[in-house]
Amino acid sequence: MISKPLTTARSKTKGVIEKTYVFRPESLLRFLWEIFMLLLVLYLGISLPYILAFQENDPMPVFIEYIITGLYFIDICINLNTAVYIRGILRLNHKLIIREYLKFWFWVDLVSALPIDMIIELSSSNLNYLKTVRLIKFIRVFKLIKLVKLGKLKYTIAKIEDRISSKNLITLILILKLQIYIFMIAHILGCMMISISRENFKPNSFINLITNKSNDLITNNSEIYISTIYWAYTTMVSIGYGDFSPQTTEERIFGIICMFMSSITFGIIIGNIGSIIEKNSQFEKMRRETILSVNNYLKQNNVEKSLWRKVRMYIEYTLSESKQEEIDLYDLLEVLSEPLREEIYLNLNGAELFSCNIFMNFPLVFGHKLSRMMHSEVYAPYDDIIFEGSPPVGIYFIQTGSVEIYDRKSRAGIQELKFNNYFGEIGLFTRKHCCASVRSKEYSEVLTITCEDFDAVLNILPSAKLVFDEIKRSTIGGDLSVLGVYCYLCKELGHVAKKCTMIQRIRDFNREDWLNMKNRSKKIGRINMNRFSRYKAMPKDEDYGMKNVKGIKVPLYVLYGKKPSLVSACKNFLFKKEDKTTCNTPMGEFFNRTTKYYTSALSNIVDDSEEEEEVDNLDITDFDMM
Repeated sequence: MISKPLTTARSKTKGVIEKTYVFRPESLLRFLWEIFMLLLVLYLGISLPYILAFQENDPMPVFIEYIITGLYFIDICINLNTAVYIRGILRLNHKLIIREYLKFWFWVDLVSALPIDMIIELSSSNLNYLKTVRLIKFIRVFKLIKLVKLGKLKYTIAKIEDRISSKNLITLILILKLQIYIFMIAHILGCMMISISRENFKPNSFINLITNKSNDLITNNSEIYISTIYWAYTTMVSIGYGDFSPQTTEERIFGIICMFMSSITFGIIIGNIGSIIEKNSQFEKMRRETILSVNNYLKQNNVEKSLWRKVRMYIEYTLSESKQEEIDLYDLLEVLSEPLREEIYLNLNGAELFSCNIFMNFPLVFGHKLSRMMHSEVYAPYDDIIFEGSPPVGIYFIQTGSVEIYDRKSRAGIQELKFNNYFGEIGLFTRKHCCASVRSKEYSEVLTITCEDFDAVLNILPSAKLVFDEIKRSTIGGDLSVLGVYCYLCKELGHVAKKCTMIQRIRDFNREDWLNMKNRSKKIGRINMNRFSRYKAMPKDEDYGMKNVKGIKVPLYVLYGKKPSLVSACKNFLFKKEDKTTCNTPMGEFFNRTTKYYTSALSNIVDDSEEEEEVDNLDITDFDMM
């Protein structure tokens, strides 16, 4: 009984909204109409002063004037049917729209739309005194009333700027807008000077001065117009070359007024242009100061050149990325309310957060709070992000670049992760030590949620805390199925590559074949005492014994003198087995993946001689997955 009136009220409200046919201020159709009216007003702003300054008879056909007047009235009708924002709320009610429009802009549009000159001519066409040239010119001055709409030029350009997200394009539009202002002022002043000079035509008038100083005979009005525009610009910038100057008293009075008004206007415009240039140079100034400070600090502390170069490359990358973003998110969000901030963060970081399906089990408010805790970090090439065996740090979502999961002992790469991938979720939810190392392969940007921030959100949301405890409890036995973790080798759900059950079968399979092929010790021939090879490290006879092959812990580089002979034999053996294995079977695919890992580990052992301490603890049985 209670819900029925509520439903009826909602349906009535919905019907009223659907029947209210109004334009939205941000709609594309409304925006295109404003662009059209802007171009029309600019055309009238250029053509009408020129016509009144030079033409005795109005060259504009009557039907064109009717069309322009009709467009002005259509614009009024569209404004009366365009929704308005009142105190930040979109109002669709016609009464509120009309009331808001009548406050100011309606009267500006109405005055500019009324054809006052045509009304006076039609109502007084029978009077003989209106046929005088002076009164006809006075009536035609009323055409300039249409230029009152130029007052909306600033607001229309502002709406164009609001739709642009490129900082460089905004700067270009600002400069273009200021240049339009300067030209329109110079155009109107020049046309007014021509009208005054023609009105009081004397031998020493301004127009005669232009004609007399010209070497060629002036046959059209365009040369006079260009000369007056030249005079207007030199007057505005207070240069005053003196090529052309007012001659009569009326012209001098008008020149004084022009200098007074244009000096203020031009000063404001030049100040705006200077501020635009200064804003664009602030980033370069900050960049130079940062690089200079870093160079001085590194030089004073005698930092190695390689590290110096790495630091500079990192700073260059971060500064270039910050310039491309063109916005500081935290400064932007300072002016928003708390609910709007959470919505912004959820829109920005929610897709990355919920790409990890485990977060779908938590309440939605947990995602809102957690998205605010995500912060960006940038890593240079070969920077270590996670160390194997270290306490968990948090979860990472890759934004740009790529990272590599690798084995700490053998330094062999296991898996490469790129955009839309994440890592670190095992440590975040199990709170066990990291089971793998992760390093950046290039300049990479990641979004991070640390364990501290994660726990802080859990403490204020008991329901999310219960979900987390249940997930953590389900992973105690080593089953990671609830986290959606797949093995990089066998592609099965629930375990990592280090705990893969198939790796032991592959190891046993390879060991049996190895023992069958190397079932007896090799005999070493007589040592060549040639002076070119006498100091060559020779393996001992017992180094190839069965015990060593079975896995006695002896450092490889000590056994074989850092010789790649055994490595080559291992590679040939592995590739030989790979050729025999069919890739179409699951066992074959798994064998191929382990072969790539083994060969990568063997290559790293031979090529890298800088970490011999880690190799001391490496034996044949260490060629396992993580």
